[in-house]
Amino acid sequence: MVDYNKPDFAETYHQANTLLVKSTVAESFPVSITAIIKEQSNICCVTYQKAITKWGFNPAALGSKSALYVPQYYGKKIIFYNDKESESRKRFSLGHEFGHYWLEHDLDTKDPVVYAKQEVETNFFTAQLFMPEQILRELQKRLMRIDEAFLINTFNVSAEAARKRLVTLNKLQNYHRSALEQEYDDIILSKYKSFIDKIRPVGYSQASFAEELERQAERDCWFQDRKERW
Repeated sequence: MVDYNKPDFAETYHQANTLLVKSTVAESFPVSITAIIKEQSNICCVTYQKAITKWGFNPAALGSKSALYVPQYYGKKIIFYNDKESESRKRFSLGHEFGHYWLEHDLDTKDPVVYAKQEVETNFFTAQLFMPEQILRELQKRLMRIDEAFLINTFNVSAEAARKRLVTLNKLQNYHRSALEQEYDDIILSKYKSFIDKIRPVGYSQASFAEELERQAERDCWFQDRKERW
């Protein structure tokens, strides 16, 4: 039985994967969220500063210090965002607000449970869009160390976003993937093959491991030789 008060992670994951596959501007990482928004919607991105200057409207007064999606403002869909924040923070905030649009959330809800559910879903959506699980798993298979620093430097996310992503990936370690999810996995890995190979070329881990074994064998021989002389 579906619990509509709980975040729908499966559908959110599917929607993020659909966007990754569908977008022609998301060809590598870090993805350009502004390019994705322009390609996939008719949403305008406007800074808080411009909103204040042009309309005398301060989005922060509505309780959002980072970004705010307004479906209807002077006949336009607008994501207002705080341009004074760090680049990684701005990117994630824009992705989060675009997630509300893409997931067709009810932004007029007064139900705190529904509101909390939607916030979790959009964060999950943005994390998958910016740091796809399929790519991270593949890099991990190639013995790439997926840690906070790697996520920050490779995907241009904040330390907070990187830490939360690692926690989520750990929880999904034994998640059973449906046939549709596996199909998306293959498509995404194929689409971003060049990016993955650039980070960790095919055969790199095997070669490095073989070299390490060879060095260990040399150390063992050296140790055995020393031991015999003792």
